[in-house]
Amino acid sequence: MPRAKKTTETAKAETTTKKRKKVTEESADISAEEEAIEAAVEAVEQSNEEIKTNKKALPSDEIKVEKPTRKEVMTEKRRNEAARAERNAKRESTLMSWEQIRSAQHEGRIVTGTVVSIDVKNEKLVVATVQISGFKILIPADELYKNPLLDYSTVTNEASRIHREKQMLSKLLTSEIPFIITAIEGSPNSDDGYLIVGSRKAALERMEERNYIRPVRDGKPNITVDSVTEATIVTVGQHSVFANVQGVDTSIPIWQLTYRYVEDATDMYKCGQKINVRIKRIDYDEDGRVSSIAVSAKEPELDEFRPNMRNISKGALTMGTITSIRESRKTPGKTIVSLFLDSFEVPAISSFVRIDTMAEPPMTGDRVVFSVYEIKEEEGYVTGSIIRKE
Repeated sequence: MPRAKKTTETAKAETTTKKRKKVTEESADISAEEEAIEAAVEAVEQSNEEIKTNKKALPSDEIKVEKPTRKEVMTEKRRNEAARAERNAKRESTLMSWEQIRSAQHEGRIVTGTVVSIDVKNEKLVVATVQISGFKILIPADELYKNPLLDYSTVTNEASRIHREKQMLSKLLTSEIPFIITAIEGSPNSDDGYLIVGSRKAALERMEERNYIRPVRDGKPNITVDSVTEATIVTVGQHSVFANVQGVDTSIPIWQLTYRYVEDATDMYKCGQKINVRIKRIDYDEDGRVSSIAVSAKEPELDEFRPNMRNISKGALTMGTITSIRESRKTPGKTIVSLFLDSFEVPAISSFVRIDTMAEPPMTGDRVVFSVYEIKEEEGYVTGSIIRKE
């Protein structure tokens, strides 16, 4: 009997062991299943991320583009048509300008252009580049003036010549000058481009012939001594300007430019400016050509000032600026002082001032109190005396 009991207990123990083993195996199966589920979830999430990334990396041509509206298409069409019309207009304008330049050369007409740069071609030829109607014309240094540009006997070498010629021509920058087109090669449409050459010298010679030499009325030319004509300022310095007077270049000193007070000519004048001048002297050479002239821009100003004299009266005290001081030729020891009365815009003369009796002698540019004695409307100025410095 005891043997049977043991067998029963053994059987129970085995049954318990089997149950535990089954539970353990079921737990392991559950854990494995959970891990598989988690792995599947991670794979799905990773797949989603890759899809998003791939969508971002798609080429632009694979991305769906919205079709433009009819309004946008019409706007773009109008923009393209406007651009095409602008290009055609520019092309037509260029061709027209080119034909005008060719016509000017064929007819030998005088044209004008602006000097935009000074250049050296082939390492030895100094030229002024002139722009006209969008085209550039080259004018060699020796074709810019009637007279030699430099005293070439003082030139020591090529480098010195080029440097000095460039310095002289630099004064023409931004100036508007007359010239004749002497040669044209190529065209703006050719692969090699174009070359246009001109001569200011030839233009000046023709203008001189027409104005100073060829008789037109009473057996006399258009311009003679005492004529009033227009001059074009070519270059401006501190104490003078260089101007072209209807085909003849000349220098005008600052004291012959204006009755107004001017300390520096560059403050009042600029290249290309037109001024009226009176011809004071004309010199001719052996060939009958004009060698030099002397002009005054002051005298034509008097016509401008005469009406202003009606606004001033005798005995008036007013302010003026001294423009020049010179010794009297008639009365030694006395000085004639020229002024400009700014408030009335008229010139004035304070004559016979005895400098040695004044505590402070007047100087050019001084502002002074001026007493009006006499109004000389015909002569174009007033006379009086300086009361004191301001």
